[in-house]
Amino acid sequence: MTIEGIDTLTAVTAILSFSVMSRSDLMFGFVVLRYIGSDDIAAWLCAASAFLALGHTFRHGEMIRVGLLIDKMPEKSRHWVELGCLVIGTGFIAFFAYNAVKMNYQSYLFGDMSQGVVLVPMWIPQIGYSLGLVILLIAPPLASGQTPPNTPSAQAGQNVHS
Repeated sequence: MTIEGIDTLTAVTAILSFSVMSRSDLMFGFVVLRYIGSDDIAAWLCAASAFLALGHTFRHGEMIRVGLLIDKMPEKSRHWVELGCLVIGTGFIAFFAYNAVKMNYQSYLFGDMSQGVVLVPMWIPQIGYSLGLVILLIAPPLASGQTPPNTPSAQAGQNVHS
């Protein structure tokens, strides 16, 4: 065997050894992370990201809307129906946000702790939930004079003006 062959064999062996070691380190890391409660933390972060995105989603018209009836109405009627839906929806969101903030505050007062592997005061992961609902509560009144951009009525209006 030549020196080049030995160098190649050594390089391949080093790469395979590094690959095996990195995989074993990765598996060890997954085991350790499971024991320190990464599942709980990931679940809390996923819930917080979903609720924190609600206001932005509403403001950009990405929420699911039932436009079959509303888009067939005359412009004046459609405005009043959408305004009524906005008021009713804001009322529901206000009720939901109030109770979420109240639950968050009560968790703080009672010293409620998580029941998973990691002991965390429950008011900390509940902040994302409560804050997201408060942001969603602020979004509809700000949008009361606007048509969300991704709706058929807004797109029809853009086609008329362009």
